[in-house]
This record gives sequence, C-alpha cells and structure tokens, in this order.
Amino acid sequence: MTKKLLIYFMLSNMIIFAFSCTGGGSGATIKITPVSHIYGTVAVPNYETADFVIKNSSKEIFTITSMRFSGATPNEFFISAGASVPKNIYSRGEVIITIRFQPTTKGAKSATLEILHTKVNMKPLTVDVKGNATTYPQIVVDPTSHNYGSMWVQGMVDHDYTIQSTGTEGLYITALTMGGLNAAEFVILAPPTVPIMLDPGQSIKFTIQWTSTNPPGAKNASLTIQHNAVGGSDSIALTADATPYVALNITTTRLSDGESWESYVDQLEASGGNGNDVWSVMAGDFPAGLEIDPITGEITGKPAYPGTYNFTIEIDDGISSDNEQYQIDIDKSDKWENVTPSGFLVKGRSAVGSHDFRLFFFGGTDSGGYGVTEIKIFDTKNDTFQSANCSLMQARERACAATIGNYIYIIGGRSNSFSTGSTIGSVERYNATTNSITSDAYMPMGGQYNTTCGVHDGKIYILGGASPYETKVYEFTPGSGGGSGSWTSKADIALGACAMGFISYMSKMYLFGGYYYGLMNEVREYDTITGEASVTVGNTIQRTGRMQYGLIIESAYMVDNKDNLQKFNFTTFTGNSSNYANCPIETGYSYSSQNVECMGRIYITNGELESTEIYAYTP
Repeated sequence: MTKKLLIYFMLSNMIIFAFSCTGGGSGATIKITPVSHIYGTVAVPNYETADFVIKNSSKEIFTITSMRFSGATPNEFFISAGASVPKNIYSRGEVIITIRFQPTTKGAKSATLEILHTKVNMKPLTVDVKGNATTYPQIVVDPTSHNYGSMWVQGMVDHDYTIQSTGTEGLYITALTMGGLNAAEFVILAPPTVPIMLDPGQSIKFTIQWTSTNPPGAKNASLTIQHNAVGGSDSIALTADATPYVALNITTTRLSDGESWESYVDQLEASGGNGNDVWSVMAGDFPAGLEIDPITGEITGKPAYPGTYNFTIEIDDGISSDNEQYQIDIDKSDKWENVTPSGFLVKGRSAVGSHDFRLFFFGGTDSGGYGVTEIKIFDTKNDTFQSANCSLMQARERACAATIGNYIYIIGGRSNSFSTGSTIGSVERYNATTNSITSDAYMPMGGQYNTTCGVHDGKIYILGGASPYETKVYEFTPGSGGGSGSWTSKADIALGACAMGFISYMSKMYLFGGYYYGLMNEVREYDTITGEASVTVGNTIQRTGRMQYGLIIESAYMVDNKDNLQKFNFTTFTGNSSNYANCPIETGYSYSSQNVECMGRIYITNGELESTEIYAYTP
C-alpha cells in the first residue's frame, strides 16, 4: 500500500499548497522459485537439470553479483545455464538459471546455492538442492560400425573390435550374437567365452572376419552384445561389398635381359585375383643376385653370373594361381669397377672369406706391424661396410680363410710381421649367420702362415706354407652340427711353396704360382683321389706371387704381383693375361694381395697395406 503525507502551509491570506511522496514499503521484493529441489536418483556419470526463476517485483533495478554453492557436496552441482555475473534484473523482470546435478561418486548429495545481490536491506537468495547418486556398469564399443570395403568373392578380410568397461561397477557380458541378412559371412575368430566379466577399466579385443561369398553385392550384418549396463545391449553394424571373382592370369609375356653385376629392374603383371597375390619362383634356374618382391612382383638386383637362365614364375592368391615360363640372358661385363662402400678401411695382410653376398676380413697387421683381432664385413649387395659384433679370439696376420656352409674357418697366421713373430696353429670358426666365433681343431703341423687354403668336396685343404717351405698337405673335415672338426695328413706336393693360388675343379685341385726362393709360374695339379701331384699342367701363366682365385665358368681368374689379371682355362688348360685389363689398384707385395671370388666377381684390395678402396672384376 502507498501512503500519502499531506503537508499544509497556512499563510495569512495566502494560498494553501499540498504534495505527496512515494517510498519503498514492505511489498517491494525479489525472490527465487522454487527455493529447493530434489533431483532423485542419478547414475554416475549421467546428470539431471532443473530451472529456477529469479524475479524482481519491485520498481527498481538490482544486480546479481555472485552465485556460489556451499554445503555437504557442492562440487556435485553446478550452474549449466545463466551463470554469468554480474547480471542486471530490471523492474518486473526475471532471469532463469539451470542447476545441473552430475555426481561423480555414489551416495547422497546436497548443497545450497547462495545468490548475492545489490538489493538493500534484503538477505542473499538461497536454493537448497539434493540428490542421490548411484553407479551402473558402463560400456564402450569401438568401433560401433565398420565397412569392410569391396572384396572378390571367396576373399577374406579381418577387422579388430574392442569392448571396454568404463564405469565404476563390473561389466557383465552375457552374449555375443551375429545377426542380419548376411550373418553367415561374418565370423568372430577365436570368440571369447561368454559370460564375460570385465572389472572397471578392463577390456577385451576380438576379430571379426568377413568371407566374401556369392552372390555378389552389398552385405549387411550386425553383432549384438548383451550386457548389464544401461540399455541392456549394444550392437556393431557390419557392411561390405562382394564383387565377382576373376581367376589370376599373368599378363607379362617376357622379361628383359641384363648384364652381370649391373642394376636390373623389371615388373611382373597379372590380372584378376582377390588382391592377396604372392609372386614366387616356382621352378628353374633364377639368376643369383635378383629378387622378386612377393607383393608387387617387381624384379630387382644385380645378376651375379653371366649365362642363359630358364625359370617359372608363379602367382597365387589362395584361390587361384597362374604360372609362366621365362628366359633371361645375362651378358658378360668384362670390366673393373670401383665398388668401395662408405667408410671402407681394412688392415693389410688380413684373411678374406666370402659368404653369400658378403666379404669378411679377418685380422691383419696394424701400423706397428702387429696382428689384430678385428673382423670387418663388406655387403656387396647393399654396398655397406661395418665392423662385426665380435672379434677373433687370437690376433693374427697372414692367416687364410675358407668357407663351408655358414662357417668361415680362419686358419694359422703369425702374431706379427717381424722375424721374431711366432706362427699360429689355432683355428677359429666364424658363423656368418649368427655373427659369432669359437675355436676349432688345432693345426697338426703346429702352426703355419702364408699357407694355401681351399675347399674341395666339402673339406678344407691346407697346402704348403712359409714356416718353412712346406710340402705337406692336410685335409680338414668339419664337425657335424657346427662342432669341432678333425685333421688328416695327405700325400705331399712335389715342391714346397707358400702363397699359392688354389682352385677346386672337378675331382682335382690346382695350384697356381706361389713363392719358393723366388716367384713361380707353375700350374700344378693335385688329385685328391690318388694323392698324385704333378707339375706344369698345360701352358704356364706369368710368374706370380700369391694369387687368390675365382673360378667362373670353367676358368680361373686371378691377379698376380704385377697387377695383371690372368685367366687359366680348364677346358684347354691354357693360361693367358695379355687380353685382360690390368687391375686398377696397387696390390702390394706378391704374397700379400687380397683377392677373392664372391658371387661371380673377383674382389681385390691392396693386401700389404691398409686399404681404403676395393675393386671388383666382372668377367
């Protein structure tokens, strides 16, 4: 009610004035409705909301300056709408705020919202809110749908799925059921046994495989997951598209020819199939040094040996296959090439062995003339050079090396290059596949260096040597399963010498040149069956020192101490060096040059001194 106060001014013989004033009485107010709310029971992490109206029934403007929760669990409630302050409410106006109850833990929850304002002589507005929080199992399925794409009929493709328990209660899975129009095409591989109990945070992963079957067209299925979480079940939508299968057919009719140790690239092509194609050599003589990528069908590499190669290539996708016969001619290169890889550095007087496409340098002499234990590896296929992860058990120089299977045997040598250096009789066996080394049977002659060492019919033969000039021949038989071998004494050679070249051809061994109080030029034959050794077989070649060897297409290639490339033909038993290019690298002393055959090439370094270059001759 508005009260009026009339004030009269009486002046003698004057006019009387009167006025009234309006003030804030008890009816001027602001209020919020409702003043309390109970949200009931809410499962973590779900939430419920409620709206509250703040109304200004006075003729004045007032401002809400802050709103904050207090009480037992204030952090379980927050204003999700209308929370910004300061907030003006005009006369007869109102605002609406939304309070969200979103519990994080189980139990009874309560709080009071206090609203501060600028209305004079009025207390802050308050709202009491309450709720009860409970927890239920929570489930997350990932993914909830998947399209397997297009696949030839009879093709298969897999995809992985995950079910995770994300709530605070255990998730109980009671059934996994495949349904839908094409349910038979979708199968859970190694399905988990139900029922399944997952504690909070646990998950399971499983694979669904789709097998494309006739008729072609769109495929649909659904995996239903029954559980005790909210809703009781979830599903995974599965879709795919089956296309008609066309049998594989190789369309490449011929492959290009190549040149030995030159880069080669060609591509096999095929039509049809289901996309799971695998290429392989089915039969025949595929050139060493070339490889077929089983997935792409690309042929790459460097063919090692010249010749004509006939082979059969197959492609198979598990449903159909096709094969095609090819012929490749690999021509001779007949040239020297600097093949030095990055970082190449080997000691002089090291023993050189080969395995597959790799050269191994064992020991050698350091700058002070002493033997070393290092092992270096040159991968001729990938052009890499590195130290092995192991070392010789005994430092040695001027040893010899021979390869049988996966093992390289390092035999004899000296401890240093001085006249006082002791000869070494120990044998070490290096495993080229595991990069490990162990000792083997001791040499029967007690120690020798600059020996001739070669392999014939799966056995190692040691012929001659320099301490003293040795005429003895010893045969080494490797032990079974990588065990220690045994030595047997054989018939002597007619003339003792050291640093001879060695070739095994047919049933016989051939010795080339060597050193015996001077350089020698004999080609000597040693019959492993009769034990007979004869001197001067066929024509001789130039006088040589130590000639390591390479047997390539019925001929022996070697580099002598004058850097001449020599060839001895086993068909005509003739030797010749005049028609072959000189070696482009200085090979050092006659008995120290390091040259070895590996996959159709002759490799050579400066054997006497530390080498930073390596050359290869490709016939």
